[in-house]
Amino acid sequence: MGRKTENTKQLFALKRLIWKYEDLFGTEEIPIGQAKIKPIEFQTIPGAKPVWQPVRRLCKKEMEMVDNEMKQQCKDGRMEPSRSPWQSPIHLAPKGPDAKRLVGDYKK
Repeated sequence: MGRKTENTKQLFALKRLIWKYEDLFGTEEIPIGQAKIKPIEFQTIPGAKPVWQPVRRLCKKEMEMVDNEMKQQCKDGRMEPSRSPWQSPIHLAPKGPDAKRLVGDYKK
């Protein structure tokens, strides 16, 4: 088999894989980070007191990462500012050897 044939087979396999999982990729109509369903509203129990947890300490480098990620998520429409009495801490979870992911701790 020639190199061109192998590349063609690989390209075909890649296209097939992309089509199989096409719902995981953004489009112009539905960019990444936008749900294909109506926004979810959380109903609380009437009279429930808001859960407020203190902010976890982060080093300067981590705080910069959090600020940048939150700004980007707001810009992308995946997050919006809020003045809610509810508060849950955030932290950075490992994502591969050199990256971290912003996550919320909603245990309470």
